[in-house]
Amino acid sequence: MPARRPRSDAALAMHAAVTATELAIAAPQVVAARLAMGVAALGRPTAAANTEAARMISEKTQAFAEGGLAAGAHVVRLGADTAAYLAKEAAASGALFATPFGAAQAAGRFYDYWTGMARVGLQMQAAAMAPVHKTATANARRLRR
Repeated sequence: MPARRPRSDAALAMHAAVTATELAIAAPQVVAARLAMGVAALGRPTAAANTEAARMISEKTQAFAEGGLAAGAHVVRLGADTAAYLAKEAAASGALFATPFGAAQAAGRFYDYWTGMARVGLQMQAAAMAPVHKTATANARRLRR
């Protein structure tokens, strides 16, 4: 299987926006359907309503746990990249004003560092929300029937 090409920053941002929009549409649909089932079960409890209530709890727990684990790798990367950046800057601090452009070069490295952190942040958001998005949109499709 060929290596997957990394997404551009714009593609990462677009993916985050689309995923958030789909989740914002699916979540209230699921809540409304489950609320209606719960209200109906008050007058006449059914196995379907009880099954759906149990499913709701286990699905949420699993989706958020998976999202947290997926985001954890990116948190580690944020820490490692920050440590590497700070170590490099500490080593270069003596040369900061050795040339007329030393401060500009340091500013460029700072910009590169922060754009990299923003990219990792988008990747972390995508990883954390993927299981939640998958579960909510699947439930919305299932409960529409």
